[in-house]
Amino acid sequence: MNWTADFTHTLSAQTTISAGRRTRDRRGVDYDVEYDYTDGPSAVSTRVDDRGTFNFYGLKQNWGLMVSDRVLVRWGFDLRHGLADYDYYRWREEWVPNTTDPTAPAWVRRSDSFSTKASPSGQQIGLFQSNRLRLMDRFTVEVGFRYDHQSHTGDNTLSPRVNAAIDVAPRTTLRAAWGYYYQSHGLDELYVADGDDRFYPSQRAEHRILGLEHRLNDGTSFRVEAYERRISDPRPEYRSLVPTIQALWEEGDGDRVRVAPTRGLARGIEFLARRDVGRRFAWSASYALARADDEIGGVWVPRPRDQRHTVRLELAYRPTPSWSLSCAWQYHSGWPGTREDYEVMTAVDGSRFASRTFGPIYRERLPAYHRLDVRVSKLFPVGIGQLEAYLDVFNAYNRKNAEAFEYMVWITPQGRAVVERGINPLLRVFPTFGARWEF
Repeated sequence: MNWTADFTHTLSAQTTISAGRRTRDRRGVDYDVEYDYTDGPSAVSTRVDDRGTFNFYGLKQNWGLMVSDRVLVRWGFDLRHGLADYDYYRWREEWVPNTTDPTAPAWVRRSDSFSTKASPSGQQIGLFQSNRLRLMDRFTVEVGFRYDHQSHTGDNTLSPRVNAAIDVAPRTTLRAAWGYYYQSHGLDELYVADGDDRFYPSQRAEHRILGLEHRLNDGTSFRVEAYERRISDPRPEYRSLVPTIQALWEEGDGDRVRVAPTRGLARGIEFLARRDVGRRFAWSASYALARADDEIGGVWVPRPRDQRHTVRLELAYRPTPSWSLSCAWQYHSGWPGTREDYEVMTAVDGSRFASRTFGPIYRERLPAYHRLDVRVSKLFPVGIGQLEAYLDVFNAYNRKNAEAFEYMVWITPQGRAVVERGINPLLRVFPTFGARWEF
């Protein structure tokens, strides 16, 4: 619920009361058979029962005071209370080869189970204050801070922030920003599937941004923006080195690793141009050169979704007030991947199998990604409102984009492992029809 009040022509406030409940019920059985990897038993069974409930309550208030036409003061608070309930169980069974003890069976059935329950709760208190000052007709600066307290992690953080804008020419603006931003470990973000029931301290990110914007007489605007994000004390993460979409994601097949960076760095530069031609035609084009890395064990490693080059083109056409057509094409260079290696091993009974290991993390690159999305919509007047019917086509030309590498392995009669590497594709062409009624 929101309440906005203007007490005077210079003093206003917005109050928000919120409540939410989210539940998770993830149950499944995965019976995984390794295809041509081995001459011996190869079935792996996994059963998971993962349930959780998360309740949130909040009260937020923002105040604004226009001291003069050159001074705006804003302040407020944000109070939240959360309750979480975790109930997780996993059972796994697999056949393990015996390569050392000739007196024991060649293949042994091994099973293990893991369960955990937790009911954490906590409060979050946030306070902020900022002052926007128009020091000169062409120069505006905003200085502020934010204080946050997280009871379930014991964090007390203070975040100073500064923004500035100066009109260096009649249609040209230079902008700069600097500040600290803390990201806390949420009550609903425990790594229960990975056996980690600890809440970690907030990670701090220092943001530095510098941008220049220019507008032409015909309405075309150009913007170039450079940024840098320095992360200190990042939280550890649990990642799947083969990030294929599957029902039992966290319980994947031996590729789950704990990654604990000591720091992180993301930086880049973006160029953007756009224009609206009346109300019938609009276009935009952008290009970004970026890099996002983590320092792990003293070595800088790309983040899982690091993409050096990104291009986006958008076009919208409205032939009549009720019809519209839009297209969006995007391209980015390949995401990082981790190489899989296979070695032929022999059990004590002479049966052979391929043993998998992983190369250096994120040192490979997937093929480049690109796709075209198309949307057609039509407006119909309905009573006091209007109905919009639309057709979306995702990946209209059915590009086979890679989500991860896919390996096919078999063993030759001579006992050599033959490996073929392809790609595991993301979603192909996917049409969607929908409607929205506004009144």
